[in-house]
Amino acid sequence: MNSQESSITQANGHWISREPIWNRNVAKTATAEEARKRLDAILSDRLLWFNPYRVSDRELLDCAERGRWRPFPSVTQMIVYHFHEIRMTESRETGIPYEGLSFHIGDSETESYFGVGSLLRTLTHRATRKPVWTLVNGRHLVPSNIHNLKGKDIFVGHAIYCDCPRDGIRQAYRMHRLYGSESKRAATIRESMCVAKLEMLGEILRYAVLPEYLGNTCRTFDHATPILNAMASIRYFPATTPPTTHHT
Repeated sequence: MNSQESSITQANGHWISREPIWNRNVAKTATAEEARKRLDAILSDRLLWFNPYRVSDRELLDCAERGRWRPFPSVTQMIVYHFHEIRMTESRETGIPYEGLSFHIGDSETESYFGVGSLLRTLTHRATRKPVWTLVNGRHLVPSNIHNLKGKDIFVGHAIYCDCPRDGIRQAYRMHRLYGSESKRAATIRESMCVAKLEMLGEILRYAVLPEYLGNTCRTFDHATPILNAMASIRYFPATTPPTTHHT
């Protein structure tokens, strides 16, 4: 086992619980030492080094159900959204009604809402300034298909950090439908988790100067080599054969 790889659960049986928003109050990196510490924190994250191929289908599904949104330094996630229905609700902050997609996260009984408009909105990548959307199985949501999420189970392995003209900082989710047998659902999670790890490390490699990642001072030291080494290690994760779940 890789010395950096984490065990599947924390002592309390859950990943760290946070609201599903990106870290809005990220510190501006002022020194190269701070940038190094941020890089070390990202590359030491337990979830980054969790290999989903080392655990059985049942254990992986159970762990995903316990997942909650993880703030920095986590750049990947392990969350299952159970979507319910689209209905009108009111904003807790303003009292203004809006169309919301209700859901609960994993084994939580707390109901929350995604604003339908926020899921459909075109966002802007923080570095490239190109348009970015929330994707489900690689396709971006549009008004004609968002109703297909009702009653569905969705896995989220990561989200791309974006700008939104109306709401400031937002994220574009990368969602994957979970359906079928236990083994098929587990296979979807394994594949999407590894894709998420590589995509987010690639994001940091290309756009390290963003303050949400390392900041401008990362140019003063070699940040690329440790990121590339981590990506090379993660590419070997699928070579692991998952253990068989034994039923008694």
